[in-house]
Amino acid sequence: MSSKIHRGQVYFTDLGQRIGSEQSGMRPVIVVQNDTGNRHSSTVIVVPITSQIKKEEMPTHIKLNNDFGLDEVSMALCEQIDTIDKQRLFSYIGLVSMSDLQRIDHALEVSLGLTRDLNLQHVEVHKPICHKHAEQKDSEDEMILCLCPTCASQFYNSPDHIIRRVNPLQTDKEDCTYCDVRKGYDYKIITKKKRLGDDSV
Repeated sequence: MSSKIHRGQVYFTDLGQRIGSEQSGMRPVIVVQNDTGNRHSSTVIVVPITSQIKKEEMPTHIKLNNDFGLDEVSMALCEQIDTIDKQRLFSYIGLVSMSDLQRIDHALEVSLGLTRDLNLQHVEVHKPICHKHAEQKDSEDEMILCLCPTCASQFYNSPDHIIRRVNPLQTDKEDCTYCDVRKGYDYKIITKKKRLGDDSV
């Protein structure tokens, strides 16, 4: 790839052979590396794109229209950030819109744990919640999620949530509800609701 590469551009590339759920083979990717790195580095950081629209509720999945060169409506998988050699970039497809790039940036922040904006409305709860605990308060909402260590740490570090293992003796790991990439254990997540007067001016 001899032409200048810029952030937000979409290229057709060959990601080679991978294993499991990793994106592989010939597919479009979005360049998310900063333009200084794009100018001077022999590698480039990209996010893979898939034509399979799945799990739209995930905060790391960004739906893209086909108005900039893609053959069909697709999805950017921002939890599968990859660094590849520039030689893997083949044909130029197009440039995503600024609004799409902003949504991708936010998804990358969520994926890398750089934001405390843990919007649980985008997470599909995989178990019903039974409010049997006497300590449960009206000012708190709780749900049970299967979380990998990386995603669980975001809730541990959030002042807006209380997190605890449902069963500390659980040994069988399941797919993480939040990232759907790694495996983890069941956690009870309690979201603290703000009371009147909490926002001091």
